[in-house]
Amino acid sequence: MLEAFRILEEDKGIKKEDIIDAVVESLRSAYRRRYGQSDSVAIDFNEKTGDFTVYTVREVVDEVFDSRLEISLKDALAINSAYELGDKIKFEEAPGEFGRVAAQSAKTNHHGKNAQANTCYHLQHLQRA
Repeated sequence: MLEAFRILEEDKGIKKEDIIDAVVESLRSAYRRRYGQSDSVAIDFNEKTGDFTVYTVREVVDEVFDSRLEISLKDALAINSAYELGDKIKFEEAPGEFGRVAAQSAKTNHHGKNAQANTCYHLQHLQRA
């Protein structure tokens, strides 16, 4: 992934940070499409490996009303005895489930940003003329 970022930066002039932002937003969008919301998603990017990790964040509660957003204290304690009410626990999602949708979304997002940048560039040149 890091090599792909380098190539895009060199060949297309796209900043690595912009690519990472686009991928994160695309993963968030794919998560939203799959689960109907993105309030409980956290996405990490590992600078050393170039890997993205998608997590569902669930709050430890007494009584679970929404299992996508919450986990019971009993279940949390079964994972780690240090958890308390109100803690947030990250559960890793399989990014492969989001990969295709996220890739298409990143491509669309990137094309939109390029079009916007080109429009700004042309408007600046028209104002100078």
